[in-house]
Amino acid sequence: MTYEEAVSKLFDTPRFSKKNSIEHTRRLLRALGHPEESFHIVHVAGSVGKGSTCSFIKNILDEAGYVTGIFTSPHLTEPSERIRVKDKDISHEDFAGYFAMVTQCARKEIDPPTFFEVVFLMGMCYFRDAGIDIGVLETGLGGRLDATNAPASKDLCVITKIALEHTDILGDTLDEIAPEKAGIMRKGVPAVFLDEPEEACAQILKKAKETGAKPKIISKKNIIDVKNPKLGIDFSYKTEYDIYRVKNGLLPGYQAENIALAIEAALIMLKDKDPLIRRRSIEKGVEKTLIRGRMHEIRRNLFVDGAHNPAEIAAFLGEAQRIISSRRFGSFGSSFGKKAILILGMMKDKDTERMMADISGRGIFDAVIPVTVKNKRAMDATDMGKMIDGAIVIPDSEKALEYALSMGENKGENIIFVTGSMYLVGEITGMYEGGRA
Repeated sequence: MTYEEAVSKLFDTPRFSKKNSIEHTRRLLRALGHPEESFHIVHVAGSVGKGSTCSFIKNILDEAGYVTGIFTSPHLTEPSERIRVKDKDISHEDFAGYFAMVTQCARKEIDPPTFFEVVFLMGMCYFRDAGIDIGVLETGLGGRLDATNAPASKDLCVITKIALEHTDILGDTLDEIAPEKAGIMRKGVPAVFLDEPEEACAQILKKAKETGAKPKIISKKNIIDVKNPKLGIDFSYKTEYDIYRVKNGLLPGYQAENIALAIEAALIMLKDKDPLIRRRSIEKGVEKTLIRGRMHEIRRNLFVDGAHNPAEIAAFLGEAQRIISSRRFGSFGSSFGKKAILILGMMKDKDTERMMADISGRGIFDAVIPVTVKNKRAMDATDMGKMIDGAIVIPDSEKALEYALSMGENKGENIIFVTGSMYLVGEITGMYEGGRA
């Protein structure tokens, strides 16, 4: 079987249907020889920033000398991106091989595995055979009932910021959503999470007490001495016993909370390491991290950011405003004719009206261009355009980008942001990585 054949068959599996039970995933893990028992597990759930937090943790552990694997979703351009060891995606040959292994094993099941289950099981088997020390696993949706929660044993749980998302599945309030995320916790296992929003923190702490997990609550107040570079992060993080200085010239400011979570998580996993190794690993790990699809500048003045819920859109807008201010104006405050342009595409099942209202209310863009993402669940660009006064509706993303690049006096110098669905971010990223732009 070739990689292309495996991907085609994978996309034919149920993707957005009702999840199988945790027991279904556990039966398949057992049939595959319990690959998840061959390495330590750091499990990350949350509404905002869980993929980024996974990347920071992985890179810090890499720097400490561990062989780490990371399982994340969704992918931007290739499904193989979801399974990585060190800094390399699973090879196309191995992807096809492990797909065949998992689907062959699953034939005995009455209910076929979902898209997400298949890729998760592939990742577990690949990690086992690669001989990794630690696997960093990102939940897909929720936590308690997610396939990634099937492993019986974990070493650490991390819960990133909780926000309203997937309300049709997880609940309409933070009080309902937080326990679902906190369902990844285990008895006796450390659990790191934020002290806000307060109602979410209270629910997670309650769940920790019920399960017997060991809670570690962290606060934004421990993020100190923040510098304000034109783009990037530069701050200190104060732990109970020490202070760590972290810098990265490519990361948006909203990553600070995720970095704080990653530092605390890494310190737990590195508790037996020399303090100098811990410090170096944290500093180098954060410094080398590039988060594809999260305020990622894929070419000069073209940023892609997969903000697809109200909390992420709010963070995106704050960072976009900072970038626009630094890129558009010179030292004397004069504009050089650069336009700030937003290209966005959303899925139908998102809180689009609320996000559009926030975008309109900020008023930081000269033009907003809704597009229709190439996905069956996509919201039509025309419908989005009705929510924003003066929107320029261009359904095709490639044509929308061409238009944005050609606007105004300084063609090619406009500051362009692409946000919304990760599928749209993948489309635009693929244009550059694939040489089409």
